[in-house]
Amino acid sequence: MTSPDQKLIIGVRANKRSRENNIEFLEADLVVDATGRGSGTPKWLEGLGYSRPPETEVKARIGYVTCEYRRLEKDPDRIYAEMISPAAPAEKHVAFLFPIENDRWIMTASGYVGDHPPTDEAGLLEFVRSLPSPAIYNIVRDAEPLTEIITYKYPASLRRHYEKLKRFPEGLLVIGDAVASFNPVYGQGMTSAAMQTRVLHEVLQQTRNLHELWKPFFKQTAKVVDMPWQLAVGEDFRYPETEGRKPLFMDMINAYVEKVHKATQRDPVVYAQFLRVVSLMATPMSLMSPRIMRRVLIP
Repeated sequence: MTSPDQKLIIGVRANKRSRENNIEFLEADLVVDATGRGSGTPKWLEGLGYSRPPETEVKARIGYVTCEYRRLEKDPDRIYAEMISPAAPAEKHVAFLFPIENDRWIMTASGYVGDHPPTDEAGLLEFVRSLPSPAIYNIVRDAEPLTEIITYKYPASLRRHYEKLKRFPEGLLVIGDAVASFNPVYGQGMTSAAMQTRVLHEVLQQTRNLHELWKPFFKQTAKVVDMPWQLAVGEDFRYPETEGRKPLFMDMINAYVEKVHKATQRDPVVYAQFLRVVSLMATPMSLMSPRIMRRVLIP
């Protein structure tokens, strides 16, 4: 819902699915679109005479399957997580196993660039058995499946550059996956959204005037998104089949990151810093500090 001159968003109009032809009008001083990667804001902007935000898309064609299993008494009881990652680009398969409540395991298996895990029980077990380490297979091969095998396809990471727009209606912001959604295997989507929410809090604290709030918000949100975006698409571009505009020096950076991966298996200091970066508690550049580079390059 807009003002007559379409320069101000004054609320939203919602169709209630539970009732036929029941339209609800909700007035608001500020509307925040948190509807995810399927956000309608680009289309709505175009309909109001504004430009759509420029988009960056990186297609890695990820496919996931997830299943829960019953934990047995003979299973290891000190496992926090089992994670088997591929050595790109030769290997494309990955699997994660976590203990969860009520004596269950939850396992997710995934494949890059279209090489997805099967959706039948026998095929999935063979997929897990083919991984470089037998750790996960040795647990789930004898375990009772407690759920169906659930499939999820993620064709591409998508970033909408609202920070590059010159015109934008007042009273509207966009947040979370509606701004940038990336390969969920790294588990950074909710963290990124939470950090963007903190940006919103800080911007609102700095001004009591909602006029042109979108300018500082989108500018600061872009900085928040930069880090997980670089991490996610950097990993995806380890595969030559990945489609999209590859950042400069990405091959050189990935060659170093491969050495970091290997160093995490022998050096707890490198491993701890790597986890801080993946958890968005430190910047990717921290892996190139003299202290870390020395441990990575000189075993």
